[in-house]
Amino acid sequence: MNQNYNNERNAALDVLRNEMTFMQGRMEELRRQGDDKAYLSMNRGYLNMQKEYLRLCHESGQDEYNDALLSFASRKGD
Repeated sequence: MNQNYNNERNAALDVLRNEMTFMQGRMEELRRQGDDKAYLSMNRGYLNMQKEYLRLCHESGQDEYNDALLSFASRKGD
């Protein structure tokens, strides 16, 4: 069961990483075009995706972005 969960989490991390890479490129295009409304809309989605990605990284022990602010922000109302 635990191995299944780890496999699913790793698959989710891969999907999120690919989507975030795509979104970064698309947001850069929107920024260059001056489409601020679309850029901000996509940025909101990107930030939510990044938060989930970082949560899964932390859970799996792959703390790529381990800093005090992220640790504080990820706490669940201690």
